[in-house]
Amino acid sequence: MPFGVITDITEAKLLILYIFKYCGTALPKTALDDIVKTDELIDHFAYSEAFAQLLKSGHIYKVPDRDVYSIDADGEEAISLLTKNIPFSIRERAIKESTVVLARMREAEHIVGEYYPNDDEAGSYTAVLKIIGESDTLFDLKLWLPNRMQSDIITTNFKKDPIGVFKEFLKLVSN
Repeated sequence: MPFGVITDITEAKLLILYIFKYCGTALPKTALDDIVKTDELIDHFAYSEAFAQLLKSGHIYKVPDRDVYSIDADGEEAISLLTKNIPFSIRERAIKESTVVLARMREAEHIVGEYYPNDDEAGSYTAVLKIIGESDTLFDLKLWLPNRMQSDIITTNFKKDPIGVFKEFLKLVSN
């Protein structure tokens, strides 16, 4: 096991609360998983048990009608009092990973790559590719495609590098 991995359940619970407080927003479980697993902050079993205990105690809760979790007031108070019990190096690593994951989440909110079937006999689809800025839509393209497989490929590739696709599109249409 790498150096600096939390194995104690109490420390794991504190770090989870710390991450929620630092992020300042509700998080999908997958985002929290990414934060703690990318840099191996918490042992897998300690993480699973700590998360379950925090849910049971109500210090974190699933937001109704959404697939995200948040910290409650008691959890915020506890971590405010006990932050110093988490080693500084672990806190710094958690902040680094949280920042990366939050940036990805914010970018994903501004990128749309989806498709839907058309109401025709050919079995065609329409793909919608968008880049949404802070106040305006920067790029909005709808494509008619002959099948679902092509729609899936195009939307997947767009989501991998939306800015690159946008730049290439601008090059093509401006020449």
